[in-house]
Amino acid sequence: MHFKQYQNKILKKGLNQVVLILGFGLLSIILSYLRFEIPGLTGSISDLREVAILSSIVYLPNILSIIAVSFITSFSTPPDGIFYSTFLMHAVGGSFVYIALRIFRDKLKNIFSVSIFWFFLVLIYYLVFLLPIMILTYYLENLAENLSFGLYLSVVKSAKFEIITTTLVIVLFMALKYTREGIKEKLDWLEFIIKEANLGFWSWNLKAKTLIYHKHWFKFMKFNGEPIVSQEFILNQFHPDDVVSINQIIKNTLHQPDNKEIASYEHRFYDGENKLKWFLTKGKIVVYDKEGIPLSAMGIHVDITPQKLANEEKLLSERKYREIFHAAKDIIFLLNPANFAIQDVNNALLYVLQYDTIDLLEQNFIQLSSTEDNFSVENLKTNLESALIKLPQIFEWKLATKKGKSIWVEISLSYSESLNNKYLLVIVRDKHLEKINQIELENYKLHLEELVQEKTGEVIRLNEALTKTNAELNSGNNQLVILNEEINAQKENLEATVNELRSMQMQLIQSEKLASIGTLVSGVAHEINNPLNFISGGLTALQQIREELQKGLSADSSDILSFSESAISEGLHRATKIVESLMSISVTRGSFKKMIKISQFVENNVYFFKPQLPENVKLEFQIKSDISLPIYVDKMHQAFLNILDNALFELKHSASEGKKLIVSVFEKTIDNRNYLVISIYNTGKLIPEDDLNKVFEAFYTTKNPNQGKGLGLAISYAIVKEHNGFIKILNRPKGVEVCIYLPLQYFS
Repeated sequence: MHFKQYQNKILKKGLNQVVLILGFGLLSIILSYLRFEIPGLTGSISDLREVAILSSIVYLPNILSIIAVSFITSFSTPPDGIFYSTFLMHAVGGSFVYIALRIFRDKLKNIFSVSIFWFFLVLIYYLVFLLPIMILTYYLENLAENLSFGLYLSVVKSAKFEIITTTLVIVLFMALKYTREGIKEKLDWLEFIIKEANLGFWSWNLKAKTLIYHKHWFKFMKFNGEPIVSQEFILNQFHPDDVVSINQIIKNTLHQPDNKEIASYEHRFYDGENKLKWFLTKGKIVVYDKEGIPLSAMGIHVDITPQKLANEEKLLSERKYREIFHAAKDIIFLLNPANFAIQDVNNALLYVLQYDTIDLLEQNFIQLSSTEDNFSVENLKTNLESALIKLPQIFEWKLATKKGKSIWVEISLSYSESLNNKYLLVIVRDKHLEKINQIELENYKLHLEELVQEKTGEVIRLNEALTKTNAELNSGNNQLVILNEEINAQKENLEATVNELRSMQMQLIQSEKLASIGTLVSGVAHEINNPLNFISGGLTALQQIREELQKGLSADSSDILSFSESAISEGLHRATKIVESLMSISVTRGSFKKMIKISQFVENNVYFFKPQLPENVKLEFQIKSDISLPIYVDKMHQAFLNILDNALFELKHSASEGKKLIVSVFEKTIDNRNYLVISIYNTGKLIPEDDLNKVFEAFYTTKNPNQGKGLGLAISYAIVKEHNGFIKILNRPKGVEVCIYLPLQYFS
């Protein structure tokens, strides 16, 4: 079967070659009889026989085919000519041209080089081969008197018109052929790209409002009929949500006079089966009328559906990864392999090491290592470097919590590469209780082993006194029982101590609450005193009016009466406002939350602090959010007043000019989490940097013993943490800012 196919292929190729030889040979004979001349010009007689012969060289596969065409051409020899002379000069000259073409074909890179090559090749064909061979054969047949350069020049002169016309025709023909082949090759490539890449080429007649699409794209989009559609048809295929923006783009770009910019936009498009696809469309005006009004535009559609779907899958995968990442009970760190800086960490960090994520980002992981025992920084660094060369590491270690406590953990290190991202994966598992129990168990085992060895030695040494040894062993067991009883008693004592400490803590918290209430009462007393003065003044005036009424009411008494009514009304109004503010911060009690507008909550609390502010302190409110959140009102009231009290203390003891107390409420996003922030800023003295990490510790204070117990900020920290928030204290250039962060996601 294969041999027959090969045989048929050879026969077909040979038949095509014979047809080409006969065709070019007969064409040369025909063109030899189509002679033309320019009257009055010597040597103007010419024919186009050489055009057919030289053209055949491009299409024929070998020299034998050239010789065959030359033989057929010889039959057009005129009666006064020589047959073999015609054959030889065309066979030799044609063979030369064939060989030269095969040598230089790959070096002809553009139309200029093609034209120059064929220009000189045709001249050499005539001047070096064709005419000299003709003169030589005519001399051999005694048709020429001699062989001289003068004879050669006279022959060249007589044939100059033919040489020039043939040269020009061949140069133009070959340049046109090269141009057509180049265009065809580019069209083939373009067709291949359009077909394989599913590119949608289009031409838009803006005047007729019709579009012409490439057939492959039309087929790819599964549309029926001819690829000529109306503008209305195409607009109906766009997704409804994209139509407005597309019309705006068309108006701003394609319908503007003398606009040469390329419009580019992404959109959704329904195909012939009503399936939605994503496209990147680019278009440009290509034809304008005399007034510069666009007439025609063209452009492409690029199918970006796979990229869009891949992006959606990537976002979904990223979302799932983040959910799993933060739901893990073990701490997961992602470290930069270059410097071991923490790039990301999950929420388990807060529960195990008591750090917030923002506290450790870009910090070196090695700094978390405990300095106790033999847990040195160099040892941890060695393990990390071993993981970098793809040697997974699993080992026990001690890390330090935010408060400096050392805890046992199990660390797993591995190196990972994902989407050109390189990072060191660190999984930290809390093993503190397990390790402590293990150490105690090992110590207990060692103690038992020592006892066993001791008793065994006594058995060996006192083998004869076996009964006595047994009694001693029983005695040892009794001692262990007593020891266990003592341990249990100590445990009970510790539990009682812990309970007592908790009771003391609650008493201290209650004491701080009473202190806050005292602050509140002081403010209330001061504020109620003013409206009472109004009421007292009004009553005095009314008493005077009553006396006047007995004597007869005068005009001045009428004015006094009006003033008294106004004073009593103003006093009642102020007293009512004070009571309402007091009720808003004190009405809610117990262990349940109430939805409160935080800005109003802050203003009501600060209202009672105004009387305590020195006259040289300016109070400012910056309320930028009216969000309501569910909170434990009495607890948050206590936390807020503790912070205000500290700010007031610093302002009273500050000697600086232009003192300010600024209370702000605004929203802020940290690590893709939204928070409502309550900021209390005062221009008092800054907190020493060494004390910033200690201010939330219980009983820590910089005040004198009679000025505070050091529980205010510790209680405030616990209350805000109970609301799943956190507090940050920052030194600003001219004062101290305390920020309470309440997470909006948690409450929503």
